[in-house]
Amino acid sequence: MACLWSSYSKYKLTQHSKVAQTPLGPVEYIKTGSPPYLLAIHGYGAAAKFCNGAYSQAWRDAGIGVLSVSRPGYGLTPLSNGPEFEKAADLVAALLDVLDVGPVVAHGFSGGGPCAILLAVRHPKKVLGLSLSYCILKKVIPPEGHFAHDVNSDTFKNAIAVMGSGCLGGVVYDFRCCAKIFAPEVGASAIVNTSNFTDEEKVVEAKRIAKESGPGLQVAFDYMEAVSSWSALKEGMANDLIQISKLSDVVMLGQADKLKKAQIPIIIQHGLRDDPVDGADPKNSKKAAQLLGCEFYTYANGPHILQVCDEAALYGAREVAFFKKVSRPV
Repeated sequence: MACLWSSYSKYKLTQHSKVAQTPLGPVEYIKTGSPPYLLAIHGYGAAAKFCNGAYSQAWRDAGIGVLSVSRPGYGLTPLSNGPEFEKAADLVAALLDVLDVGPVVAHGFSGGGPCAILLAVRHPKKVLGLSLSYCILKKVIPPEGHFAHDVNSDTFKNAIAVMGSGCLGGVVYDFRCCAKIFAPEVGASAIVNTSNFTDEEKVVEAKRIAKESGPGLQVAFDYMEAVSSWSALKEGMANDLIQISKLSDVVMLGQADKLKKAQIPIIIQHGLRDDPVDGADPKNSKKAAQLLGCEFYTYANGPHILQVCDEAALYGAREVAFFKKVSRPV
């Protein structure tokens, strides 16, 4: 039964994607619309499918094409293709060549930030602009016991549920409730133990609220549906924790001077209530923006995922405006 669920959950995660064969190995991707593309590089515990759902609605509503990729260890992109963020960036660059889509606006969010930054630094001619949202921008050592490197441990599974409840902030029926609905594979008992929403009637009510509450809560449910595909994500999630512990202690991974030299336009956005997610610190984003002299916006009530905050429309409008500005023909 567990094997059947694992296969089905992986199918759910990858059913609309394609796999491109690059010189550096296969890469899972989803491409909608036409160039120039927003290249969406996902964070921790997601994949290409998540980026082409409610997450990218603002760009797609503006007629912007979205190319989303699964980083190594996630979905159908093997971890062996590039466990280090530098190699992951090179892999994404190789995908752009194979697809022949031209330069892109690279958008990295959360744990996808390092890959996006390194793509811009290592392959500047492929990047029209760099968009960083609530990103991990420097070295992070997860606190003892908060995340376990053994992805099969109860500690690790429990941490996913706890992390989710922090990311959503004030959203009704938070990630823990979403987890109960969508994530039986990551350990139902661990999730239930962190949640007050164990009553089946409340779960039914949560589904109804999500359906009627618009794209903000749908982003949350999309994320938890992605996490439910545990077998297709766990290698990438474990690897991310290792790699972020090896990053530079300096914001922007110590790459600010190279980015300025490349003259790549940059926008950084962050919620001021993003403290529950280790390393995604708005103070780091502010320091990075000061170093780079780039566009920088904060949101007083913004949790980790800005698409679910009360200023989500403003966040999306700024992202769309930045894209149109930097992708406009000279």
